[in-house]
Order: sequence, then C-alpha cells, then structure tokens
Amino acid sequence: MEIIHSTTNQKVKFVRQLWLKKYRLEHKLFCVEGIGAVLSAFEAGHNIKQVLYCESALTHPAFAKFIGEFKGEKFAISEMIAEVLSNRDNPHQAFAILPPWNHHIENITPVILGNQCVLALDRIRDAGNLGTILRTHRANYGRHVILIDECVDHTSREVVRASMGNYFDMQFYLASSREFNYWVKDLPADVMVSATSSHGGVPFKQADYRKPHVLIMGNEQGGINPDIMVHARQQICIPINPQVESLNIAIATAILLFRF
Repeated sequence: MEIIHSTTNQKVKFVRQLWLKKYRLEHKLFCVEGIGAVLSAFEAGHNIKQVLYCESALTHPAFAKFIGEFKGEKFAISEMIAEVLSNRDNPHQAFAILPPWNHHIENITPVILGNQCVLALDRIRDAGNLGTILRTHRANYGRHVILIDECVDHTSREVVRASMGNYFDMQFYLASSREFNYWVKDLPADVMVSATSSHGGVPFKQADYRKPHVLIMGNEQGGINPDIMVHARQQICIPINPQVESLNIAIATAILLFRF
C-alpha cells in the first residue's frame, strides 16, 4: 500500500479540517485518534468510514487484525503525517473518521431508564470538564448523557481525549431546553429528578439517590436554567467553604455520581 507523505494530500487536509467544529457540523463526521480509541469505536459498533494509520501501528495485534478485516477506506501515512495530525510530542499512530452517535431525548424510554442514573448537562462549555465528566460517569457504570442547549461539542478532540477511552461506551442525547422540559415533566412518578443548586436545597449527604434517576448539572457561572430547575423533584447542594466561589463542575458531578 502506498504511504501518504504529503500534508497537502486531500485525505490529510480533510482530517485536519475535522478538528474544527464548523467542518464537523458541515460533514456530520468527526475524527478520533489513537489505536485504543479506534478499536474502542469499532468494538462499540460505530460506523467507521475511514482509517489512516502508520505502519508501526500494525505491530499491535488487535489493530492489525482490525485493519485486515476493515471493509472501509484505509490509508497508510508516514510518521511525519501522524505528528502533524496529532499535534503533540507523542503522536498517535492511527486515526478514524466516523459520524457522531447522537440520539434524540425521546429515545430515553422507561426501559432505558431502568435502574440507571441518567446525567443531564445544561450548557457545559469546557471540553476538558465534559470529557472528565464522561470518564467519571462511566467509572460509576453510567452510560446515558443528555446535552442541553449550548454544551460544548462532544465530538471535539479535547472531549474525546479527556474521556480517556470511555467516550465510545456512552450514549449521547441532544436536546434544547424546551425539548428537555417536555421530556422531563412527563417522566413517571418513580423517577427521581435532581438538580444541583448553590442557593439551598438538601445537603448532598442527605439527598435521595434512588434509581431510576435523572441528575441535572449546570455550568459553573450561570447554574441551571430556571426553566429547567422547576422540574426538579429534589434540589441538592454541596456545602463548601464560603471563601471559595464554586466547585469545578467536573468535581461537583463526581461527588454526586458516587453517591448512587
């Protein structure tokens, strides 16, 4: 197989475009990097369209088997191209292009809720925080995440990187605040809906964590949209030193997730 050496190659230029949100939205595709991430996407059933890889990646037995069986487009790239695409000191050896795996919030049925904690994130705008939250949610056996309104694009490389390999185990549901409100107000009575609040509520050590549960977390600056907050059946606060303005959202989410 011919190896791609030029940064002006159209396939290389396309991958570099996908690091930008406007091109991800335009093409409805995103790129993941790293042998582990590519294999995780494949094993989770994602529809990988294209793979670019260094020949050195084939020393990884599982990846070599994947490439041998992969029916989509695949291209060998030089180590220099891998460095350009990775933009890091220790470059990745493999890259995959695939469509995002988004679901509509109406797909979260009572069957899916089951004995789950579904995490609803209102306008979380920092990619590192979102990736860390995904990693933490998965560490506590969670899978379902609702992204409300102007959350950071979950397909950005920063989010995928920060999730530390847990990204492809997650189920993402996108919703406007209006769509979320329609959905949450019709949930069965046995579903607990909790929202964090900095203005009072039940101290987190005394809160009700029964499942099924929808846990709503808001951004650090504005908190949760008041139109969403009215649907909370329980408000939870995390008491902190009054000299500290707020907790990092990823830390606050972790504190609550591990109460379930």
